[in-house]
Amino acid sequence: SLPASLINTYFHLFEMTIKKDESNKKKKKAPKSNKSKDDSSGMKSRLLSALLTGVNRAHPYLPQKDAAMEDHIDALYRISHTAPPAAATQALMLLFQLAVGSGEEAAMTPEGGKLKDNDSVAARKDRFYRALYSKLNVGEVYSGRQL
Repeated sequence: SLPASLINTYFHLFEMTIKKDESNKKKKKAPKSNKSKDDSSGMKSRLLSALLTGVNRAHPYLPQKDAAMEDHIDALYRISHTAPPAAATQALMLLFQLAVGSGEEAAMTPEGGKLKDNDSVAARKDRFYRALYSKLNVGEVYSGRQL
């Protein structure tokens, strides 16, 4: 489906950006000035926010049985803990849809309509709220220009 291919493309771009950043850190040529570091981190933050916005826009159109997002949950949690506030907010919005959702799909399974294992549902919710509250404890969330 088109939304699934868009989401895969967005995450592929994200992974390429992370790999490029890691390879640049390993090379560490001449020390850069603070201004160039700020410009590159600002560009990365904007790129990350744009990619997450695209994923958030495409996610509601995914088929219910599509498990493509399950592969990227750990990356979204990593983003929510390490990214600047704007990108972390986008990641947390998507994680809310995945972990908590509307509640309907969390309670039913495709096979026979039996209840899912309540422990796994509770663990997903706990992990999401742990990430949310840890981000709310960081002071820079409240001092940013995008509240």
